[in-house]
Amino acid sequence: MRGDELCVRIKEQEAFKDVPVIVMTAHTDLETRRITFAVGAVDFVQKPFDRVELQARTGVHIRQYRQAQERQALVEQLREEAEAKAQQLVHADRLSTLGTLSASIAHEINNPNMYVRGNANIMDRLWPTIEEGLRECQSQGIGDAKRINMALEEMPKMIAAILDGTDRISAIVESVKHYSKVQSQSGGPCDLNEVLQQAMDLCQNTLKKDIEIDLQLASNLPAVRGDAQQLVQVLINLMVNAVHAMEGQSRTRKMVIASRPSSPDTVELTIRDTGKGIPADKLNSIWDAFYTTKPNEVGTGLGLSVVRSIMRRHAATIDVESTQGVGTTFTLHFSSKQADTANTVHDSSGSCPGERSESHTPAIRAA
Repeated sequence: MRGDELCVRIKEQEAFKDVPVIVMTAHTDLETRRITFAVGAVDFVQKPFDRVELQARTGVHIRQYRQAQERQALVEQLREEAEAKAQQLVHADRLSTLGTLSASIAHEINNPNMYVRGNANIMDRLWPTIEEGLRECQSQGIGDAKRINMALEEMPKMIAAILDGTDRISAIVESVKHYSKVQSQSGGPCDLNEVLQQAMDLCQNTLKKDIEIDLQLASNLPAVRGDAQQLVQVLINLMVNAVHAMEGQSRTRKMVIASRPSSPDTVELTIRDTGKGIPADKLNSIWDAFYTTKPNEVGTGLGLSVVRSIMRRHAATIDVESTQGVGTTFTLHFSSKQADTANTVHDSSGSCPGERSESHTPAIRAA
C-alpha cells in the first residue's frame, strides 16, 4: 500500500482524523508531493532520511498537535461558559422583571386593602353605638333575640379579625415593596436580627410547613455594614433551601437560627436544619451557578451562587457543615468593625474570623 493510500485510510477513522501524518517516500516529483498533502499529510520526508531530522520534524508536529488539542478544549470550555453566562442573563432578566411585577402587584393589593381597613375602622368606631342599640332592643324584646345575641358576641371578634388581617396584608406588602426596591450599593449599618425578621416575613408561608423554628438571637447585637435588601435575599435563600432539604422526612423537622457576636469585631449568624444533608463530595459544587439537586420546577441552581456573591461584596464569609442523615449548618461571618469605619460595601472578598462549631464533615468556606 502506498503512503498516500495509508494516509487516506488513517484519516477515514474518526479517532485519528486529526492525528498528524508524515509521509516518507523515495519519490521526489512534485505530483507525489501534491498528492501527499492533498490526502491530509502534514509533512513530507524523502528517503533515505536523516534520523535526527525525522525526530525533529516529528517533535514539531506532536507539539503542534497537542497545542491544537488544547486550543480546541479551550474553545469548548469558553463555549460552555458563554452558554452558562447567557442562561444567567436570562434568569437575571426574569428575576428583575419579577421584582418589578412584585412591586406593582403589591401596590395593587395595597389599594383595596386600604378600603377594607378604612371600613373596618369605621365599624370599630361605630360598634359601641350599635352595641348599645342592640342591647336596648334585647332588653325590650324587640327583634330576633338569637340573632342579636350572636351579633353582640361575634361582631367584636369579626372586626378585630378584619383589622388584624389587613395589618398582616399591609406588613407583607411593605416587605415586598422594600425587597423589590432598587437600592444603592453603599449600604449602611444593619441589625442582622431585624434583617432576619424581614426575611422571615417574606417567606412566612414557606416556613409554615410543619417546621419548628427555634430562634436564638442575641440581644444588643453589634451592627454590621451592608445592604439590608441584599442580606434579606441571602437569608431567604438559605431558609428556603433548609425547608426544601427537610421535605418528605418523617422525623422532626426543625430549623435553628442563631445570632451572636463571635469575637469583639465579628458577628455570626447560623442557620441549621435537620434535613437529609449534603454528600461530602458535593459540598464544593453547591456554590456553582445552576448546580441543583431540586426538580426543575422547584430550583434554578442560582440560590447559593447568589448568596456567595453577595457575601463577597460585603467582605464577609459563609461556611457550610453537613452530615448526611443529620442536617446542614450554614454560618455567616460579618465584620462589625466595618459598620463604624467603612463608607461603602467592599467589592473585594475578605474573611472575618469567627469560632467554628464541630461537625463530622469538614467545613467548606466560600470566600
